[in-house]
Amino acid sequence: MAASRHVVIDSSVVLKWVLPDPGRTKALALLDEYESGLNDLIMEECASVLSKRCRRGDLTSADARVAFRLLELGQPLLVDEPAQLLAAFELSVLHHLSYRGESA
Repeated sequence: MAASRHVVIDSSVVLKWVLPDPGRTKALALLDEYESGLNDLIMEECASVLSKRCRRGDLTSADARVAFRLLELGQPLLVDEPAQLLAAFELSVLHHLSYRGESA
């Protein structure tokens, strides 16, 4: 039996799947090889980074929303994702606040 490959995916890599950031090609190659679910905090981390990039002016709120929704649609398996995450993310973008999930 072949040994399975286990990797830990950080939000900086996950966001490259949906944003045209440097290193995107390598991140997409990793997505193609990905075999297991992401940890339960990854969407919270991504929401926080997207919100921060909006506050800094690196992303428009529309682009951040599209990126977040793309992650929701195409994400690998997530465990224990809070149902209120999208609403919390929307509020953080709308009011230019930092996103802090329950675990923060």
